[in-house]
Amino acid sequence: ELLDALGQMMPRLAIDGLGGDHGRRMMLALRAGGAFVMHSLPNGQVPAMSPSLLMYQQISLHGFNLAQWVDEKGVDEYMQMLSTIGELVQAGSLNLFTRTLRVDELNAATLRTALASHRAVQT
Repeated sequence: ELLDALGQMMPRLAIDGLGGDHGRRMMLALRAGGAFVMHSLPNGQVPAMSPSLLMYQQISLHGFNLAQWVDEKGVDEYMQMLSTIGELVQAGSLNLFTRTLRVDELNAATLRTALASHRAVQT
């Protein structure tokens, strides 16, 4: 019932820079068919993931190494990527949002409120 109430408001993409339990929680928050990207593991712990998320929720798992990407693509392409991200943010096509909710406060209404700034932009 809770997931039905959220519907398409659940994020399609999670970018994890911490690993460990943080990554697991981000993965759980994704909608079915979402993508999870790891780009850094400062604590050395990979996210503890459930195989059922990969199999039944069709969550895809990706790794990204920014330093390697810059070595391969070059500084100019890196600067172009940052410029493109800035343009997407200014145009309202890319949004960054974070919310912290206490577990005892979780229900459909509080989640709808917390996700109110999230817009699913279909292209």
